[in-house]
Amino acid sequence: MIVAPEQFDFWLDCRNVDEKMAAALIAPAPDGSMQVYEISPAVNRVANDAPALHEPYSADLAEPPVEKPKPFRKAREPIDTGQGSLF
Repeated sequence: MIVAPEQFDFWLDCRNVDEKMAAALIAPAPDGSMQVYEISPAVNRVANDAPALHEPYSADLAEPPVEKPKPFRKAREPIDTGQGSLF
């Protein structure tokens, strides 16, 4: 839902505005008020935080992602507790 800036105070006035009055504000966004464009799949990872994430993206023009090598982890020796394991 889009609330016009001049209606912010009305929309947020929960003490004096009931649900019927607030619902009267619901309307389609005005033509030309929004843009739609593809964004990078990098937004799906919380570790990514950069202004470029808000810029239009094209998979055709994008550089292939650089994969970080996974750190080598030596397998732990199992401890014999005398019990079976499900894993």
